[in-house]
Amino acid sequence: MFDSKDDKVGRLEKDIREMERKVEQNLQRMNETVKSLNDIILRLQRENVQLRSERDFLVERHKKMLKRVPVPDLAFEINEKLVKPASGKIKENVDFVQLLAKEGFVELKEQKEKPAKKNPIDELKDTIIDVSSRSHGKTIDSLFEMISKTGKIRADDAARKLGVHEVQIEEWAKILEEHEMASVKKTLGKIEISKI
Repeated sequence: MFDSKDDKVGRLEKDIREMERKVEQNLQRMNETVKSLNDIILRLQRENVQLRSERDFLVERHKKMLKRVPVPDLAFEINEKLVKPASGKIKENVDFVQLLAKEGFVELKEQKEKPAKKNPIDELKDTIIDVSSRSHGKTIDSLFEMISKTGKIRADDAARKLGVHEVQIEEWAKILEEHEMASVKKTLGKIEISKI
């Protein structure tokens, strides 16, 4: 129960030595950990330098390959080859449908047996029902006058000038050709109407 002073000093010295030993061990572990971390950091730095040099090499190689192989602008090509032509055709079809809704097709009377040869202009006027009220003055006569003045015209140009659809111009051209008032031929995919 009662310890002497020497016993207490002895125990204290023993505790101090034990604590010093533990501090030594902890310091040694900390030194080992710092050394391991230092080794890891050095190894990561070496690997990073190597990876950067490999990346730079690959980037340069990629640039050289891009210079050799032309990369097409697909969005531009799709727009030029698909979207623009399709939008033109769609607009043309919409205009045609609107025109049909507004004016309708040229209606033909049933043709009677042809008596003796008449003047082609009179015969044409007998064949075609008057649609001038519906077409606002844009009739087959307008097309015939245009051909007479210019000598020849493409169907798409005539349609644009008369404000009707190209199909309507083609129908009128066929009628004029049947009555020997114009000749129709297809060149480069376009209908050309010529004066006879």
